[in-house]
Amino acid sequence: MLPHEQTYPSKEVAKATGVTAKFIQNCASRKLITGYESGEGKGRQREFTWENLMQIRLAASLIEIGVKTPADAFRAAVMFTHIGHDKNPGLGTPARKSAYPSHYREGDTYLFVAGDKHKVRIEPKASGEMYQLQQSLGRPKGYIALNVSKAFQSVCDNMDWKASDVLDAVYEGIDS
Repeated sequence: MLPHEQTYPSKEVAKATGVTAKFIQNCASRKLITGYESGEGKGRQREFTWENLMQIRLAASLIEIGVKTPADAFRAAVMFTHIGHDKNPGLGTPARKSAYPSHYREGDTYLFVAGDKHKVRIEPKASGEMYQLQQSLGRPKGYIALNVSKAFQSVCDNMDWKASDVLDAVYEGIDS
């Protein structure tokens, strides 16, 4: 079963993302993420989707590297987790499934943040072409760049999954 085909209890989300259960609870109560209550009566547990899990990991990483508020971090994370794209050979754009980095053969996937602007970029190995990215962000003095591929690797490591196997399964059948 692929990660996006299941739901996760708070305890498992905390393990996978490296954040505390209290952080997850605070984000859910502030409506930064939504969970699904399972069971009946008092002590019901929230269940989270793969998109929620990755939102939490990415938002926590963005906060760690300088995004000022959880709301801003989650806004950028939601943009990444809910938007993917098909491969566009004419533009040289590889496919990216929502809530996943691109396939490792394509390079590392980055989420760039500058103020209220966000941009996802797949950085081919040995590319170094950042000028166009800076242009698309309005040539800011600075921006935050989160390597989503590394954050995904961290989640997989915490869940005892092999990241390359997960990406191979997710992108199966897509020409690279």
